[in-house]
This record gives sequence, structure tokens and C-alpha cells, in this order.
Amino acid sequence: LAAVHSATGSAKEARNCMLEATKRARNNWRMWESFLSICLQLRDVAGAISALRRFAELDKFSLITEKVLGLLTATVVGDRDGLYEGRTGKAFIRQLDSFFTLLTSKHTSEPCFWYFYAELQEHQGQWVKSLESRFKQARAAQSKLWEENDPERFVTRLEDLCECFASLDRV
Repeated sequence: LAAVHSATGSAKEARNCMLEATKRARNNWRMWESFLSICLQLRDVAGAISALRRFAELDKFSLITEKVLGLLTATVVGDRDGLYEGRTGKAFIRQLDSFFTLLTSKHTSEPCFWYFYAELQEHQGQWVKSLESRFKQARAAQSKLWEENDPERFVTRLEDLCECFASLDRV
């Protein structure tokens, strides 16, 4: 039913259908993936964060992409307007912070998780916590660097690590 609503341009109805589907099949990551997609179309930050939280609870970390995390973090930190139900980004600071707390407690080896968490913490004036997250980002980035066999990806990961060290140096 959600697919029909989505195909006919009724994204809000599709969201409502997927919300009901996720209630009935909480452990079905595919339902949550569809829900996330619709929430992103609607600029529904709360729904998108809920979907990402569920991915973390289901240990489906590969579904939590850097692109989506970056988009949500930038929306919240930049206090963007024009979001679902007329809300602005700052309304979701606590929800995003709570999500990052869960995410980084369950999966510590992804540098972008720490990067975006540090950005949010810095925005909230949590300088010490932000610095700690940057150090964890650096450790995770360094670990990933030594595992990389592809020369092009190695260079990309090395650049990311250098960028992380540069941000630490600015503190």
C-alpha cells in the first residue's frame, strides 16, 4: 500500500503506511529502510532518526550511511527550516544526540559516526565531549587505514585521517 501511495505522489500517506508496518514488523530492517527513504523524501527528521536508531538496535550498521548521517547532522546543526510539519532542525538536537549515544556505544569502529557526533557535540558547546569524539574518530580512522588494500581507498582514508588530525590541532 505504501508503494502505491508513493507512486501516486502521496508521500505522507506512504509514510503513515510504513509507520504502521514498522510497528507490526519491528525487526524487519527492510521495512525500516523503506520508512527511512520516505522520511527523507518528506524531510521528516524525527522519522529518519527513528529508522537509523532501529538499524543500530538491529546491528545493521551498514545501513547507516555517511551521506544520511551528514545530512541529518547538517540539518540539525544548521537549524534548517522547511522540515516535515513545519519544524526546524534545532527541534531534533536531543533526539539526534540520543541516537549518537546509542550508535557509538554499539559500534565504535566507524570514523564518520564519531565525526558527526563530534560536530553535534561541538554545536551544543560540549567541547570536552567533542574532543573525546574526535580522538575516537582518529583511532577508528587509523585502524581502517591499516586494513585498506586498495591504493585509491587508502589515499582517501589517509586524507580523512589527516583532516581529523587537523581538526584536533585547531582545538
